[in-house]
Amino acid sequence: MDDQAAEAEEKMAGLITQKADLEGQLKEMEDRLMDEEDAVADLENAKKKLDQEINDLRGDVEDLEQTLSKVTHPLK
Repeated sequence: MDDQAAEAEEKMAGLITQKADLEGQLKEMEDRLMDEEDAVADLENAKKKLDQEINDLRGDVEDLEQTLSKVTHPLK
């Protein structure tokens, strides 16, 4: 019986250590996931700003083209 109890205690100690290791890995992965989610949010915000800037520039180009057309073809 003592051998079985000792084996069970060793197995339990190993499982406790394994559990602690896995919990540590889980925490690292959760931290990494949060960092990645933050990076994605930052990129999405940057994309929105760039899309708005592109739209603004397109409007400026259209305005300039219209002005150029009026200047080069005043009779039309």
